[in-house]
Amino acid sequence: SLIPGFPGVISNLRAAVSSPNTYTGACTISVMRNGSAALTLTIAAGATGWLENTTDTIAFTPTDTLSLEINGGTANSITIVGIMMTMQEAVGGLTSDFRPNLLTGLAA
Repeated sequence: SLIPGFPGVISNLRAAVSSPNTYTGACTISVMRNGSAALTLTIAAGATGWLENTTDTIAFTPTDTLSLEINGGTANSITIVGIMMTMQEAVGGLTSDFRPNLLTGLAA
C-alpha cells in the first residue's frame, strides 16, 4: 500500500498483458482507496498488449491509503507484465507514474 502524503488525482490506470492470456473470463485491476475500489481496469478474456482506462479518475487526500487488487478471471492463467497509473498532485501540477511491483503468472 501507499500513503501519498499529498492531495491529488489518479488517472490512466493501465496494464501490460503478455501473450498468451488464457483466462476464460475477464479480470479486474482495482485501485483501492481506503479499502474500497475507486478506479478499475477490466481485462477481457484473451486480451493482450497495453490496456488502459482513459475515462475515469479518482481524487485522493494526503492520508488516504492506496493499494491495488486483482480479481476475477476464470480457468487458466494470465501474465501481467506491469501496472501503471498517473498520479497528479492537486497543487503545483507534479505528475509521476506509480509503478507497483512486477506481477507475473497470476492464475485463477
